[in-house]
Amino acid sequence: MERSRVGLEWCGHCNLRTWILTVVATCFAVCSQVSPAASDYANRTEVARLLSGEKFEVVKHVIQISPSDWARAGVMPQGRSIAASMVDPGKAYESSDFGTGKLPARQLLLAAKNTRYEVLCFWEGTVGGPMLKVMMIRRDIAKPRLLFDAIMNNDIPQNRWTWEEVKRHIRENKMDVLISAEHPGTFDNRLP
Repeated sequence: MERSRVGLEWCGHCNLRTWILTVVATCFAVCSQVSPAASDYANRTEVARLLSGEKFEVVKHVIQISPSDWARAGVMPQGRSIAASMVDPGKAYESSDFGTGKLPARQLLLAAKNTRYEVLCFWEGTVGGPMLKVMMIRRDIAKPRLLFDAIMNNDIPQNRWTWEEVKRHIRENKMDVLISAEHPGTFDNRLP
C-alpha cells in the first residue's frame, strides 16, 4: 500500500474521487471549527439598517454598558473587561499608543443599546493620536457575539461627534472595517 501526502492509506477499493472528497470534507470540518463563518457577522449595510430601524438608548457612562455581554462575545482587550479598559467622556486616557500604562487605553464617546444590540463608540490612542472606533454586538442570544468592528474616518473634531454623526459615517462608508461579514475574524485575531 502506498501512503498519500495527507496520511490516508490508498487501497484498491478507493478511487481518486472518493479520496478527494474525503480530503475536502476533512479540511472543511477543520476550517469551519477554527474560524467563524461570515454569516456570524453583519455587513456595513446590515449595520446601517439596524442603526436606522432599531430604537437605541444612548448612554454616556462606562458603568451603563454591559461588560459581561462584551466578554461573552469575546471582546476582552488585553484580557480585561471592556469597561475596565475605558473611561467616561472627558476623563484622562492614553491618547497615544506610547503610554505609561497607568491610564486606560480608551475613552467612551457614547454607547447605544437596546435588548437586542449594543454599540460602543470610543476613542483609542494610536501613534497619530486618538482614533474613533465603533463596535456592535448582538446580545439577545444565548452567547452574545461581535457583529461589527470598524475605525471611523476622523474628519470631525473630537468634541463634535454625535450618535447621528456615527450613524451617518456608517451609512456613507466613511470607515475602515476590521471585522464584518466581508472581513470575518475574531477580536483576538487582530492587533489590540
